[in-house]
Amino acid sequence: MTDPSQDRGLRRVLIVAREFPPGGGAPAIRIAKLVKYLPAFGWQVTVVTAPADHAFQRDERLAEDLPADLDVHRIPRLFARTIHPDRWATHGTVQSAPPSRLGRLLIPDSGILWAAPAARAVGRVIGGFDAILTSAPPFSTHLVGLWAAYRHSVAWVADYRDNWTTSPFYDSRGPSRLLAVALERRILRQAEVITVVSDAAAREIGLAFAVDPDRLHVAMNGFDPDDLPADRTPARTFEITYMGSMTHRRGPGPFLEAVERASIVRSELRRDVRIRLIGSVPDWAIGAAIRTVGAERVTVDGILSHRDALAKAADAAVLLGISSTAEAGGSALTSKLFEYLALRRPVLMLAPPGPAIEIVTAANAGEVADPDDPEAIRDALVRLYDGWASGAEQRVPDEVLQRFTRRRTAAAVARALDLAVQRRADRPTKIGRRPAMQSG
Repeated sequence: MTDPSQDRGLRRVLIVAREFPPGGGAPAIRIAKLVKYLPAFGWQVTVVTAPADHAFQRDERLAEDLPADLDVHRIPRLFARTIHPDRWATHGTVQSAPPSRLGRLLIPDSGILWAAPAARAVGRVIGGFDAILTSAPPFSTHLVGLWAAYRHSVAWVADYRDNWTTSPFYDSRGPSRLLAVALERRILRQAEVITVVSDAAAREIGLAFAVDPDRLHVAMNGFDPDDLPADRTPARTFEITYMGSMTHRRGPGPFLEAVERASIVRSELRRDVRIRLIGSVPDWAIGAAIRTVGAERVTVDGILSHRDALAKAADAAVLLGISSTAEAGGSALTSKLFEYLALRRPVLMLAPPGPAIEIVTAANAGEVADPDDPEAIRDALVRLYDGWASGAEQRVPDEVLQRFTRRRTAAAVARALDLAVQRRADRPTKIGRRPAMQSG
């Protein structure tokens, strides 16, 4: 039987990503949107991922946009029957998950327990594909691409959702770090194309590993208009909404201190301010917010589906983003920033100099400040409060928003895949026969 993708003239890409719906969070969203939009740019997708019960976070609604006939291969990780996946969580897999002693023993990260059987599954089916794309973290996922590119001479795109050993978040030391750097150097040398989420991330990798800039392609995250709530009315209270996870490296301390200081400068702000926390927010951060503004002024929604979270965030007067140098360095660019822009609410972006600050400033989308400077954050809060109290609106122009859609992300990834195929064709191929396409 003729494959329907061939009838439409589509090339075929095998995407290898540990997180995928019904798993939730930013990694699963990126892959789900690539599956949704890549066919419009000439690529039919098959996914190799983990079983649903391996997910650290679930979002059943993310699967609503996926085609009913999508070919998905769900591969359990090693020892899945004896130790639940969350016991192996490390910084290299899910950033909001606590590190474990077991996970720290695995190199390059705990994801190797999934990458090894995933590589075997890829080997069974790769003969029917024009390209493979591996998406990380966990960075052990890229070892699947490294093996497939060598063993089966398939075009390979390594998708970096975050930088690896160049990031301050990666805090391994000693021999394990030396090995991780060596593995990353090998990955960056062998992949035909490396996609990253910002120009700053590309510069960081290029400088650290002397990668040819022509092999580094930016495929920013973005927003999907289909995910946005239909009705957005003016905010009735000065509600500041944070959406995402919080950790000690990405904490609310300076922001909450700034709220107290701003309440002194604008006494009415103390009366009107509310704080809403959506996502994985630890008890210590919730307690700090309650001590700052009072329990009756703090709403904790916890982890919601992506679309439900956006619906809640759409009611905010201000959308809060927090990043830090300790978390991800100057290349940090949280994916929710683009959805903040699309919700057309003023953004308060607390981040070091880098792409997040540049985007908010260029779009005139709100206020920016150093995440460790309560005085600067206070001044930004006062300006935002005055704007809200006066009824002023900050609306990001449509032409700016169009640069940040998930469709644009898919277009950039499709160009990277096209280029990878071309470059692989120009490489000497490894002698050997590719295995025939099998189900599995």
